[in-house]
Amino acid sequence: MSFKLHCRAVGKTLIACVTGNLIAGNRISLVNKLNKRISKDDINVILDITGVKYIDSMGIGDLAVVSSVIKKYCGQLTIISPRREITELISETVYGKHIEIKEAEEV
Repeated sequence: MSFKLHCRAVGKTLIACVTGNLIAGNRISLVNKLNKRISKDDINVILDITGVKYIDSMGIGDLAVVSSVIKKYCGQLTIISPRREITELISETVYGKHIEIKEAEEV
């Protein structure tokens, strides 16, 4: 299953909603799609992955690349509403120390 990405800007924040799977076959597409939307004007990016059912190691790497691009513009990536399994996977990796994870109510 591929993924879908819907973005909208709210002030200086880009809100990106992802549904589907973040897996090796989709990896380059997510980075490319978000890179087209992220600019120096988007100080912060909120990535809503409520609709992501599965993420593999390539998908985790993809999140790290997205985080690097955002930090290049001195912004911050916040991931909201991931499934418990995805939260644990992100937290167990080195990227868990660099990516903020919150529930939707906290944002």
